[in-house]
Amino acid sequence: MITKNECNELVIKSELPNKKELLIEMSKLSIQDCIKKLDGLRITSVTDFYEKLRNSYNKGSSKLYKNLLDYDFMDLNEGLRLLSVFQNQAILWSPATEFYKSVRLPEVSYVVFKSITGDTTHIIDTISLIKNDLKVFKIIKEQK
Repeated sequence: MITKNECNELVIKSELPNKKELLIEMSKLSIQDCIKKLDGLRITSVTDFYEKLRNSYNKGSSKLYKNLLDYDFMDLNEGLRLLSVFQNQAILWSPATEFYKSVRLPEVSYVVFKSITGDTTHIIDTISLIKNDLKVFKIIKEQK
């Protein structure tokens, strides 16, 4: 399950112009209503992309979805590999800039680039954000 703090973190680290108002509004909502609010802000292709990751895992053709959810934050090289695979999947999925922003591709690309120089400090944070996105998606799918 996802916590209200994880939902707030998704808003804080988003590209939304009205973050402050959204955080105030979400503070008054239940966790389920926060999740619905986050779902309403997401563009459709993002939902389709996450659904594709989940279905690929369920069919046994890809472990990316499970590996992102089960990442233990110990092996930074594994984290970097996960982000690189996620980055490639997102680029192959859609050429739309809005989609890239919604699946955190700018953040992922930055972390992958910085890790080449030896800076691995943001790997864990970025995977945590993606993991929270996937948790929200999973809860939304279960509610429908």
